[in-house]
Amino acid sequence: MKTILKTFLFTGLLMVSMMSCNQEELFVEPVVVEEETPNNEDTNNPETPTAVDTSLPCDFTLNDVQANSTVVINCIMDLGGETINLPENVTIVYEGGDITNGTLNFSSGSTFDGNFLNSTLTIAGTTPLLKDPSFQFIPSRWGIVEGKVSDEVALNNRNILNNIFTQSKEMGINTFKIDKMDAYFLVSKEDNFPPKFRMGDIFIPSDFNLVMTDNTHLRVQPNGFTDFTLLAVYEESNVTITGGNLHGDRDEHDYSTCGGREWCQDSDLLRLEAAANVVVDGVNFYNSTADAIMVKARGFSFNPDYDPSNNIVIKNCILDKSRRNNISIVNAHNVIVEDCQILNAGIDTDKSLGTNPKAGIDIEALRGIDDNGNYIYYEIVRDVIIRNNIEKGSARSAIIVAIGDDTVIENNETENGISYSLAKGVKIRNNRITGTSEKHLNSNAIGGGVANTETTYNNEISGNIIKGYGTGITLYAKQAKVYDNVIENAGKGIFVPNQIRDTEIYGNTITNTTDTYTRGIYAHTSVLKNVQIHSNNIDVKVGNAVSFESVNENTTTPDKVEVTVYDNFFNNSSARVFNSKGIQILKNN
Repeated sequence: MKTILKTFLFTGLLMVSMMSCNQEELFVEPVVVEEETPNNEDTNNPETPTAVDTSLPCDFTLNDVQANSTVVINCIMDLGGETINLPENVTIVYEGGDITNGTLNFSSGSTFDGNFLNSTLTIAGTTPLLKDPSFQFIPSRWGIVEGKVSDEVALNNRNILNNIFTQSKEMGINTFKIDKMDAYFLVSKEDNFPPKFRMGDIFIPSDFNLVMTDNTHLRVQPNGFTDFTLLAVYEESNVTITGGNLHGDRDEHDYSTCGGREWCQDSDLLRLEAAANVVVDGVNFYNSTADAIMVKARGFSFNPDYDPSNNIVIKNCILDKSRRNNISIVNAHNVIVEDCQILNAGIDTDKSLGTNPKAGIDIEALRGIDDNGNYIYYEIVRDVIIRNNIEKGSARSAIIVAIGDDTVIENNETENGISYSLAKGVKIRNNRITGTSEKHLNSNAIGGGVANTETTYNNEISGNIIKGYGTGITLYAKQAKVYDNVIENAGKGIFVPNQIRDTEIYGNTITNTTDTYTRGIYAHTSVLKNVQIHSNNIDVKVGNAVSFESVNENTTTPDKVEVTVYDNFFNNSSARVFNSKGIQILKNN
């Protein structure tokens, strides 16, 4: 032990005798004596101190530590199960070694090094100030058992990680680092776990940074539960989760408890519930039993305690092979998903079938209808940005806005389609959508709305490049703008199968160089009101630039112009109107 105490230095006076000399005394030149340095001695290199072996037992105890002192630990101190009561203003410094098997009962004003924390050491009394708020978690010091284990061990792994998160936060640690660890965690709903709204999760506290690396693997212990989450931020704020790999039990899950049809749709790898100011950065998600990430609220929107997740950023992540969706946003405000790889959502594997919606990203709030026919919004999603992501291999859709307002979907590269349904204020712009399989030749690249709804309006589809699809854009609803899109070799460039109104379609480039019969802009058995189609460049080798079939055929005002087609460039093709009313075609090339 090195104990440093404040001391006083005492300095003695050197008395110099003075001798008097007369003027006749002769001056004698002093003689300089040189000492030879031995040839075998290097005066420039002091002797290297002997290294301390920090694995040896300490030869001192903490029982007699004085107030206002600093103790340096560079050895192994086994407290033998005892409680050591420390006085005020004690600083314990880490220079290797360890403190184990007992309790340190601190008084006020003390400082402690977090490197000493381990599963056998209890910190009591007044919480000491930590020398560094950043903590490096070493699994072996806390009893984590890595590799395949029994359910009992996996449950203990979960409890250990939960407890150390809590303890670290209480001690003032704000950055929790995990490097090499590959362990299974049983996440379930036993009654003996601390009471939380969603039992069984590993909970991350507020004002906390969980930092993992490529060497960090957290795995769900295979189970038969219908509702669980590996990591959760529940009613917490100011959290970052960085790096690491989260693995689900998708192909080892027991689906016999899921109604016999592999339901189990509430089993996620990360759940953000009533969470605020959360950043998920560079985390990789694999094989979730349901969704990789679920973002939701506490309570319904009409409840007084409604608490939606807010200000969420998900970026630089890889999300692969979730059985349902890779990301579900069901009750949240101000969410950004950017620069992620969104892969193989909802696909079937050799051991488990995918389940709907099977989307890379699904924005889907819950709404109903009351007895008076008014909509009830149980959940609300609004102000979402999805940008600069890459989607490949999803079973059905890349991005769906089923119910959610004011969503921007931009600059993404996808194989599968993008759509909105019951939503307003959606902007799908500057995306590149490239079909790669036979299924894409029989589907839509972009879906704009659904039939017969009054809640879908003020949406835009612009600047997208679409290739390899049977239909480029399918359009419904009202108050839409569809412009500056490039659609190549689609059988139907822009398709209107039901009803649109107060809509403008302009500046699009639609080409088809194949021998397939093509319709550039095609309305069939539909009602069009106040629709402007202009300034488009349509070049199809075989077929019609625009085609109207059975449009407005049941209108009671046949002479009213509802659709105006003007200032378009039709190359190698023409406009066709069949059994339709209220359509005016003029000033086209």
